Amino acid sequence: MKIIFLHGLGQDKHSWDKVRELLPQYDTEALDLFYTNNNIITVSQLEQHLCQELQAINEPFVLVGLSLGGTLALKVGQQFPQLQALVLSGTQYKLSSNLLYKLQLLIFSCLPDSLFKKEGLHKKSFVGLLKDLKNLDLSSQLSAIQLPSLIICGSKDWPNLPSSKKLATALPQADFVTLSGGNHTLNTDHPQEMAAMIERFILQNCEI
Repeated sequence: MKIIFLHGLGQDKHSWDKVRELLPQYDTEALDLFYTNNNIITVSQLEQHLCQELQAINEPFVLVGLSLGGTLALKVGQQFPQLQALVLSGTQYKLSSNLLYKLQLLIFSCLPDSLFKKEGLHKKSFVGLLKDLKNLDLSSQLSAIQLPSLIICGSKDWPNLPSSKKLATALPQADFVTLSGGNHTLNTDHPQEMAAMIERFILQNCEI
């Protein structure tokens, strides 16, 4: 059993390092979603790149995604028979009617370029991807994802709590867990709790 980690926007594969260190008994791999320096990055491009990476895996695996990584995991959830389960943290599945998201997009569009260099993306790429995501709506696809799923959200992650609860209800085999005191970036801020939740879920739902 392999565990594949997908990071969020504003992170990279090393954002999962602490969690992976706490799961030494598993074969783990964290993927870099932003594989290109192109000025324009679309959700479709990221999904296609992810599919290419996952096609090379010949053993059963679990996808663990945070934020954007969780959304991409949902998008590919029906495509791989070797995919055994999903763990999704702070994940949005519908942004087309999310007014808070549109306000965040407006704020990001007004920020100076220098603030985006820390995120490893140019402002044009970052904001362009956010604009592409604003039409996201995976509602009609969720019922077809017949996989054990764990939906996690920090209790202080206010923008994503409602979506996470609805996602857990919409997925046929999902459980919802709130991490008390947690914010959005649980992989870097609460790695011990995150690793414990992942291991418990795998032991209960997957054949090792």
